Amino acid sequence: MHTLTGHRQAIRAVAYAPGAALVASAGDDRSIRLWDAAAGREVALIESRRDGILALAFSPDGRRLACGGRAGSVTVWEVAEPARPGWTYRCAGPVVALAFTSDGRALVAGVRSQRYGGEPGRLVCCNLEPYHPAQPLDWSGDLESAAFAPDRDLLAVAGAHRGVELWEVGRRRRGPAFWMGARVRAVQFAPGGGLLAAAGGRVVQVCHVEEGG
Repeated sequence: MHTLTGHRQAIRAVAYAPGAALVASAGDDRSIRLWDAAAGREVALIESRRDGILALAFSPDGRRLACGGRAGSVTVWEVAEPARPGWTYRCAGPVVALAFTSDGRALVAGVRSQRYGGEPGRLVCCNLEPYHPAQPLDWSGDLESAAFAPDRDLLAVAGAHRGVELWEVGRRRRGPAFWMGARVRAVQFAPGGGLLAAAGGRVVQVCHVEEGG
């Protein structure tokens, strides 16, 4: 086991690069650190500076790294050129979830609801190739966390009402697929998208996506 140290404040997000022993970590110190997990050493430092970071995601080929910030920033870097400025998008709230589409040409962001400002959460699409400003998807509501199954264009969206909704991009929304006993702080699909894990309170619930529970 390796202990990776270097962050000066709380770490809020980690991500593994596909097919490599490369780990990214980030948080309140507004820096992203890339680590060789096998060797237990830091290999690169990206100074975000714009925002405290809440979400990280690697593209399917591992070439790009995206981060989402507390103040609504989404930035994408080329992993091989961490010093080069990245693409930046703006969202209207804290970005708590990120995922690339299966072809790596677009990025889906989950924007948490603003409880005190009365603003709903959003699901936002950021096109990289060709570049286009962030566009909201046809979904809005109470969003606490989100996950994306890229092979299926399927989103899991959890709200503060303790329900988890499964939404296929571009199709009509349905009610929550299942409920939990506490606010759902994190959701994540298994590889292939057949299973979904949801964490709420002190419980992790695993459901079969086709059965909806």
